[in-house]
Amino acid sequence: MHGKTIEIFLSNGTADGIVTAEISNWNGKVIKIPRNGMEECGKTFEETKNVGVYLLLVNDDVSNELVDIYVGESENVFERLKQHINSYNSENGKENFYWHTALSFVGKDLNKANIRFIESELSKIIKQNGKYKVLNQYGNDIPLKRAHKAAALEFIDNMKLVINALGYGVLKEVGEGKENAELLSCNVEGRIATGFVSAGGFTVLKGSIVSTDTSSALHKGYKKLRDNLQQSKIIVNNEFVKDYEFNSPSAAASVVKGFAASGNVIWKNKDGKTLKEL
Repeated sequence: MHGKTIEIFLSNGTADGIVTAEISNWNGKVIKIPRNGMEECGKTFEETKNVGVYLLLVNDDVSNELVDIYVGESENVFERLKQHINSYNSENGKENFYWHTALSFVGKDLNKANIRFIESELSKIIKQNGKYKVLNQYGNDIPLKRAHKAAALEFIDNMKLVINALGYGVLKEVGEGKENAELLSCNVEGRIATGFVSAGGFTVLKGSIVSTDTSSALHKGYKKLRDNLQQSKIIVNNEFVKDYEFNSPSAAASVVKGFAASGNVIWKNKDGKTLKEL
């Protein structure tokens, strides 16, 4: 991998307003639009009125954590975002979710065919990640010519890089980096759970076992997380059926063991050294 240069522009001088980000020698652009920035967007950022793809970020009303994402595409991203707002505000509107931030992706070479392909691919990535619910249904795979598909996949790679640099890890594929990471494990009722320290916290790998029961001392947040992982079929029959990234080693250890556990002590390498020692 080579180094990358990303140019970030804060329209009002703060990260709370509209932010644009571009990679050198890429004809695409990421534009972060807060809901209350739509008027400025319409007046100043003409590129949002072109063909593009967008993500709408929806937080939980109680915890204020990102939980849901709407993935969309449009030949006029700005007008489509206005439609979402009008539908929510309308008495007869179909939408019942309140998005606070839109991440839009526009580019000179995008057209109706490849934005539909990109929309479908982004939905798959987010769904496979397992952390967020995709609010809209995506259809079958969109057929593209090989050359067009390669260009669309390269566009997606750049999108992932830029929004991750902006602090949004929603397109990060779980399990990235495990090839070069030191694997750590813990004993769970005579069987093994395995994972590694990852960029966003701690990733537990597919095939890892979780305890059959949970202790009453398990933090209610971890209990809810474990229940959600079971409901979303990431844990099936007390086993992870896909990789999952937790925010911390202790969160991973607590969910796996079923009681309040310190990740620094629970996770060990093949030589028996704890994460804390490492």
